[in-house]
Amino acid sequence: MSFSIGFLDEPPSYPFDDPVTPEAKGILILGEAKEYFGSSLYLWTKKDYESQWRHAIKTLHDGKDRAGLITEYVGSEAATHLEWWPMYVVGSRVFIQNQLLFFDQLAEPFSVQSAFFSCANVELRTKKERRFPSGPSVCPSWKSLLEPSRSRHTTHSGPDKR
Repeated sequence: MSFSIGFLDEPPSYPFDDPVTPEAKGILILGEAKEYFGSSLYLWTKKDYESQWRHAIKTLHDGKDRAGLITEYVGSEAATHLEWWPMYVVGSRVFIQNQLLFFDQLAEPFSVQSAFFSCANVELRTKKERRFPSGPSVCPSWKSLLEPSRSRHTTHSGPDKR
């Protein structure tokens, strides 16, 4: 199953009538599924996001059972939450799901350095029981996230724009 995450090759937009804070459009591809997202450039640059994504993928490769791909972060001083894609390793599979992480629901203040501690514990169940509230995507072989042709943070362009 193919996997990639990156920014589209298009100029930043300025959503919410905010002429000061740009947003970069991105795409996460997991097999045939494509999810578009907007990343605020208020606090982080594109390079900051890409660095965080590489760190998250490396965390799984290094044997941890969870990590998360942050796709929108403006800090707890400017927002109530961040948007991310927590990833959970179970055997040779990675379960991934889009979530909002609300800062006021955390036991400790949010820290980018310890962001993965905010990934909720998950209990996987039998096939007859639901595994996640809205059903995660599954990457059968999580090591494919690190294969050069699949894990690099490429710029995606073409007719698949939002």
